[in-house]
Amino acid sequence: MTDQTPLSSEYASLDGRQFKSMLLAGMAWLEQHYQIVNQLNVFPVPDGDTGINMLLTMQSAYSEIAELDDPHVGNVARKFAKGAVNGSRGNSGVILSQIWRGFSVALRELERLDTPGFVSACETGTRFAYDAAPKPAREGTILTIIREVSERLGSEVETRPDLRDLLVSAVDQANDALVRTPDMLPILKQAGVVDSGGQGLTFILEGMLRHLRGESLEAEMVAAAAAAPGRKQVPVMSAMEFGHPYDVQMLVTGTNLDVEHIRVAIEKMGDSTIVTSDGDTTVKIHVHVFDPGQPISYASRLGVISDVVVENMYQQYLENIGVEVVEAPKPTVELLPGDVAVVAVSPGDGLARVFYEQGAARLVSGGQTMNPSVEEICTAINELSAEKVIFLPNNSNIVLAAQQAARKCKDKQVVVLPSKNVPQGVVAMFQYANVRLHEANRNNLDLFVEQMSEALEQVMAGEVTTAVRSVEIDGVRAEAGQLIGLLEGKIVVSGDDLAQLMHDLIGRLDSNAYELVTLYYGSNVTAAEAQDIGDALGHDYPYFSFEVVAGGQPHYHFFLSIE
Repeated sequence: MTDQTPLSSEYASLDGRQFKSMLLAGMAWLEQHYQIVNQLNVFPVPDGDTGINMLLTMQSAYSEIAELDDPHVGNVARKFAKGAVNGSRGNSGVILSQIWRGFSVALRELERLDTPGFVSACETGTRFAYDAAPKPAREGTILTIIREVSERLGSEVETRPDLRDLLVSAVDQANDALVRTPDMLPILKQAGVVDSGGQGLTFILEGMLRHLRGESLEAEMVAAAAAAPGRKQVPVMSAMEFGHPYDVQMLVTGTNLDVEHIRVAIEKMGDSTIVTSDGDTTVKIHVHVFDPGQPISYASRLGVISDVVVENMYQQYLENIGVEVVEAPKPTVELLPGDVAVVAVSPGDGLARVFYEQGAARLVSGGQTMNPSVEEICTAINELSAEKVIFLPNNSNIVLAAQQAARKCKDKQVVVLPSKNVPQGVVAMFQYANVRLHEANRNNLDLFVEQMSEALEQVMAGEVTTAVRSVEIDGVRAEAGQLIGLLEGKIVVSGDDLAQLMHDLIGRLDSNAYELVTLYYGSNVTAAEAQDIGDALGHDYPYFSFEVVAGGQPHYHFFLSIE
């Protein structure tokens, strides 16, 4: 551990530096245990990312105070909360960020943190967390943990003037509530796990307590490192994961060039922005973007542009690691003033092409194993010139972050369409393309939302992946490493042979209710394998039409769109 301020022998209160160290300890303890949190996913699919979402949220929060040397607790809490909100990922990360936001509100006037202040912070954090959660709020989750902790501390604050003693009660109550979460959520009991978000919060509280007790936060590091498997070969980064592929540099020469104004405009177009001036008539612009024409066009309106350099960094990356260069998916839509634009989350390059072909203006990389942050979503929305934006999260664990981002994008009219999976997002995009065909509809946000919302209900989603642990749910037994097939998020089949499992999965469908099955194959399935499976299914189930499309998503052999 580093960046710690020594504590006095009594713990009646902490200053801002000590509070910062306590927050760091909570993050450090979660960092040592986030994989345990990941493994508590109810379904044994490789999207158990609650731990990493909470850790990334904490890391973003701490990055705001890492260089801060401020004795005022309220200032530390405010900056910490800002980083948490901007960097929050997934439902668990968003709820956690709101707990810290509640802390910042309760502590904003406090120079030192005492037990009444900590209790007030927990109570306010509980209120903010419940306000942010989907309604009705589900008990047996992280919400229950923070609520029960704040209730117990509220009853003991008069008898526990020592912060260390108060944290002992907080951790005891968190653990007590945690073991009862399966009694509140039957699906947890069926899966044999406690709530993952609640476990993550408990680890954070434990880290804070260990710090106040002076206990080591690295005690398990050596053992954990020795037990960890060897580093796996890193897969090639997809274009979606890579982010802004084009590096654009140029000079602009003109009169009355406002450097700050130019910098703000360029920052909205991409990232890694650098705008400098010679103090006279020339401005140097550097930015990474999706569309190199956007900054070039903007700069040309300011004055004379010269020394324009455009480099495709993604192609350079592929060349450097010796991988065949492929064309990255790119937008096909041309937005006109007043148009309604769509920003969507896509987990693979193949699916990115599908979304772009149907008119998505911008995509955010993410999905089951890596949920985008609030800040990443907000950036993608703000990069667009359109003022009316529909956002498709395409994953139930991204909806809350998307809603937080929509509230932050104050200059845009943003509607989050709660698509819970990729197939829902794709059919919504098909409907978007249909509405856009009529010129008079292109700025009618309400019509787009109405038609695309109806489309969400017209598709059943299926998934095929590998079980990350052994489990028995709803009468289906799956061993770790076996293939599993899911319909609408529920495991319905398991097995060892991909072709046979696909056959069994399709056999669960009602031939009177559905006609078309689109198979989006992932990065772990070849085009030939996918086509062979599609052809075999067409032979065995002639009453369905099958389409095979490259999805490129990691971890999932197939996404199935069933219509």
